[in-house]
Amino acid sequence: MHNIVVLVQYDGTNYFGWQKQNNQITVQGELTKAFEKVIDDDFTLVGSGRTDKGVHASCQIVNIKTLKFWVPIDNLPEVLNNSLNKDIRVLKAWKVHPKFNARYYAVAREYTYTFITRWDVFRTRFGTYYPHELDLQSLKDVSQAFIGKHDFTSFSKYNKETASYVCDVKSLDWVQLDNHSYRMTIRADRFVYSMVRSLAGVIVEASRGRRDAEELSTELHLKDRTFNSQIAAPYGLVLNKVLYPEEFDFINEYVNDNCEAPVPWSRNTL
Repeated sequence: MHNIVVLVQYDGTNYFGWQKQNNQITVQGELTKAFEKVIDDDFTLVGSGRTDKGVHASCQIVNIKTLKFWVPIDNLPEVLNNSLNKDIRVLKAWKVHPKFNARYYAVAREYTYTFITRWDVFRTRFGTYYPHELDLQSLKDVSQAFIGKHDFTSFSKYNKETASYVCDVKSLDWVQLDNHSYRMTIRADRFVYSMVRSLAGVIVEASRGRRDAEELSTELHLKDRTFNSQIAAPYGLVLNKVLYPEEFDFINEYVNDNCEAPVPWSRNTL
């Protein structure tokens, strides 16, 4: 049994999310078609996580298991990329232990969310326009309520497949990229449906005084979705990094050296 891992980047603008769907173009669907051209056998394609329509990934880890595999592993990215649209790229491939699973072996995932506060047609592909000025320190202060192990029912969407809404948020921080863009970076052991977009939305609203920052902690523990703010749009969200146990540090090292969320183009940085 061959177990092949690939690292995939994609601009999700033109796709109906990661998961394969009938009559819709998805990232998993396109990647499956590319693999079908080089693997004459049944296989299952497993992603480290599911991204929604319009969401991007600088690091999506995928594995497939197959009995038949003839492509030299170092050549696999080029072979797959020849069959993929330019907004999906395979960066690296490895052969791993047969038991490895891209989803269930992950020990940490990191997302970024970027807001831009001045409209610019060249920046909105990887940033969400927010028509209000933001204060970096206020964003940081509000975010403290969500760090740690919590049940994020209040700040997520219902998903019938989700057995638990408990996630351990290891870090949640903000940086100002330039005069008109702000980025949230959040890392946790796992995430639930629309959690990152929910937090991005509620944090920017609270940072502007539209929500009481002290109340957020109380609302978090009440496990009641009626407290949620409007969920932020998908465009600014990027699956940034996926990390695995030490025995797979060869994957982690490549991820840390080669994967980073795109920075929206800005006249201020040129």
